[in-house]
Amino acid sequence: MNKNVRFQGEPTPDYYEPEIDYEEPVPDYDNYDDNDNMPLGATAAAAQDTGTLRQMSRSADTEHDLSAMENLNEASILRVLEERFSHDVIQTYIGDVLIVINPYKKLDLYGERYHEMYKFVNRRADLEPHIYWTVDHAYRRMVDSTANQVILISGESGAGKTESTKLVVKHLTHICQSTVSDLHDRIVKVNPLLEAFGNAQTVMNHNSSRFGKFVELVFNGNGQMKGACIYDYLLEKSRVVHLGPHERNFHVFYYMFAGMPAETLRYYYLEDPMAHRILKSEDNQKGVFFGEYDKERCAQMFHDMESIMEEVGFTKDDIATVYTCLAAVLFITNVEFQPEDDDIGVIIMDDYPVNIVADLLTIDISKLTTALLSRTCVVNDEDIVALKTLEQANDERDAIAKSLYSRLFGWIVRQVNTNLMDTSQGSLSGSNTIGILDLSGFENFSDNSFEQLCINVANEKLQYFFNTFIFATEQAIYAEEGIDWSQIEFRNNEDILRLFLGEEGVGQTRHKKMAFGRQPDMFTIIDDESKSPRATDASLVLNWNKNIGTHQHFRLLDGDELAFIISHFADEVLYNASNFLEKNRDRLGNNLMNVLQKSENDFIKDLFKAELTDTGVLSRTKSRIRSGSTRVQCGRSVRRRDRGSISTDTVRRLKTRGKRQLPSGAVQKAQTTVSQHFRTSLDELMKKMNNAQPLFVRCIKPNNHQEPDKWKDNLVQRQLQYSGVLQIAKIARLGYPVRMAFSNFYKR
Repeated sequence: MNKNVRFQGEPTPDYYEPEIDYEEPVPDYDNYDDNDNMPLGATAAAAQDTGTLRQMSRSADTEHDLSAMENLNEASILRVLEERFSHDVIQTYIGDVLIVINPYKKLDLYGERYHEMYKFVNRRADLEPHIYWTVDHAYRRMVDSTANQVILISGESGAGKTESTKLVVKHLTHICQSTVSDLHDRIVKVNPLLEAFGNAQTVMNHNSSRFGKFVELVFNGNGQMKGACIYDYLLEKSRVVHLGPHERNFHVFYYMFAGMPAETLRYYYLEDPMAHRILKSEDNQKGVFFGEYDKERCAQMFHDMESIMEEVGFTKDDIATVYTCLAAVLFITNVEFQPEDDDIGVIIMDDYPVNIVADLLTIDISKLTTALLSRTCVVNDEDIVALKTLEQANDERDAIAKSLYSRLFGWIVRQVNTNLMDTSQGSLSGSNTIGILDLSGFENFSDNSFEQLCINVANEKLQYFFNTFIFATEQAIYAEEGIDWSQIEFRNNEDILRLFLGEEGVGQTRHKKMAFGRQPDMFTIIDDESKSPRATDASLVLNWNKNIGTHQHFRLLDGDELAFIISHFADEVLYNASNFLEKNRDRLGNNLMNVLQKSENDFIKDLFKAELTDTGVLSRTKSRIRSGSTRVQCGRSVRRRDRGSISTDTVRRLKTRGKRQLPSGAVQKAQTTVSQHFRTSLDELMKKMNNAQPLFVRCIKPNNHQEPDKWKDNLVQRQLQYSGVLQIAKIARLGYPVRMAFSNFYKR
């Protein structure tokens, strides 16, 4: 059988301009030839004789829908999926759920002919399973019922969620008309732009989404698309200042150095990417690019990114301002501190990067230096200005970089949304929507921190929603209709959600004050600890153990005061609590915030004055942010000074005024924590889920090394188990294919 499924009479696909399919493997740059040529991938099979379009062939007589199998058990499901995968048939239904296995190679499955074939499909069984059917079904269901739809794309990191999201958006824009001629193109093109700023290479995935994205497509009563809105959640901004082994920062930094002309780089004071701390992980000291091919690819992505920004409405001054902010992030993170001779306070080892940051952001150098070296805290209800310790200085330096990058990212999303809506259509209220959720998948790295905890809890929440909808709702319908059925047992994760989020985790109202005798949850405890002046990461772990240590899904690791283990729904994960409290506080000192808010650049000033939403993002703020701001004149005024000259003078001046070192453990006035933003984000997402009719796409990775044609039974089996695949199939067999209210049936 032909392994590349295609139609009769088709020409061999043009692999020089391939369709974007599922996530490609991280390139093995050690295996390139001496000329850095890219290794040859799989080639297409020879074209077949000319003929009419035919149904895509089934592989090895297996079924489209696993729920129709006679011998329905875990082993048989696994074998059928493996057999289909071996014939490059990567999509399979289990009831109304679509299973997609990432092939880690290009397959000719998503071009124009497939768009046409899966447009207004009458009978699903006439065609091979395909993500385009899921999209078509959601669209027709929305038009017929006027009910909002949501497509939930889930799976582990590297399973193909981001690429599946692109395919969903692409097919939706194909099968429906729009109220503006170029609206479809704009919606499709923004994905690479958001990936440049919000995606990064991890050890599991070379294009991993490091933020949650909910794409909401808006339609009028006639089914015409009138716009789109992108909701961003929980950008992993800690990546800006800290890289794990074998990982990269956000893509855009590498694109700049690869694609920006040398003269333009110098305009922003940029030259050698290896001169910047945040672009090299501890295991990579040779260069930020893996070879010439990698650099050329990043250069092409840079030019594509610039073109997209211009096409979706960014002015040249807007783009220049973006680069200015990125350069400021690169230089502020290069600032290094060392303790003063008398161990009271710190000085800056080299003033050069501070001068550059002041020039880029047009802020006063003296005030910036003072804010970097001192801070205001609360001691006994009194505001105290004091010199920083080395740890405090480093934390707040990194806080500037994280805040600047995340606010810039939010502004970019805001600008994109402004240009994705047909304003002539008036208010969006009363419109129908189709939402697509692309959230970072479950993660289990060698070193798991606060970011992985939040990501995994979000995935727990989605799993609970899936369980509730597929299983509990189905069973409730049978009971209500009086249909005889056998009780089907399924794994649920209510107890895990209660561990993290309390009763709120399973949809019950969360009381402001904990009821007597009620067990506290992990996120409440970390918030309480974050407010304590004397709390440490070690005391946080001890507090967790004191309050939830008897929970079956939580335990400490013997011999390590910062290590704890959570038995998640998907897997057991070992977490390192180092820096948990600082990451949760995520605070930018009032002194530094005031300096940035007094920038002479209107954009920078507005960026830091803008109020964040309850979910912690800037993209949906009501605050004014002036775009097309005064363009800074970089690249001329800054010269190197004597090392540490300005900061030494500043420290001496502060000491003369009687300023003292900040007491250990002192904290600033209370600010909203990351965990509070996280709870609100989950609430908002769940509200969107519950107000729509869901369809599910489960992405599966066949191996951990992102290699084509490689299948690992244990890995796939584990993903199928926590996806509830077997239970889905059993429910689908017991159920009925048509679900329609009697009133609608009578009308028809």
